[in-house]
Amino acid sequence: MNWKIYLAAAALIVAFLIYKQLRSRLGAEELLAVREALASGARIVDVRTPGEFGSGHVPGAVNIPLAELPARLKKVGKKKKPVVVYCRSGSRSAHAASILRQRGFARVLDMKAMTNWQRVQAATR
Repeated sequence: MNWKIYLAAAALIVAFLIYKQLRSRLGAEELLAVREALASGARIVDVRTPGEFGSGHVPGAVNIPLAELPARLKKVGKKKKPVVVYCRSGSRSAHAASILRQRGFARVLDMKAMTNWQRVQAATR
């Protein structure tokens, strides 16, 4: 009887991991929007921890950990300039995008997971 409980728990864990992975991916239109914003000079902000940033980041990105974002808005740049945010999985970047929009940043794009970077570079019309 216990094996059924373990099997059900394992199935739920796998389903959750698949859901989380799919949620962190960008659609084709989102990929193109991020690519075009970056090509037009958007600021790219990595909201992961300094340790995560140090282990690898998108070229040209500025590291502003999510917890520090409200106090370091000047480092993001002008509010009229596009901003692209990303993190490890897409959760922190969604929160960061919300903060930036609430603070008056006009064009905020969420690249979600850093793993989307290669897909952004490859995106074409």
